[in-house]
Amino acid sequence: AERFSIDVENAYIKTEVLQFISEEIEKLPPQCKQVVRLAIIEGKSAPEIAAELNMAYQTVLNQKAKGVGLLRTAILKNKLLSLPMLVFALNLLDR
Repeated sequence: AERFSIDVENAYIKTEVLQFISEEIEKLPPQCKQVVRLAIIEGKSAPEIAAELNMAYQTVLNQKAKGVGLLRTAILKNKLLSLPMLVFALNLLDR
């Protein structure tokens, strides 16, 4: 029963964090939003994103860095995220 409770809590944390991150991604500048969505939500690599968006590899890296930085700032400013949610969110961005 205790293991089930932990699994449910982890699923809740993951859902809440992904919802928050998705909302924050929508606030990013258009090109940055595209790159970050493909990288974080869809898990695509920089070369895959560059090919898909017909964009220079370095531009993808720059836009991803900019977007992740803006997301980190939004996450750290959000006082409603609990510590486990905060840790999960920041780890998600480090992929």
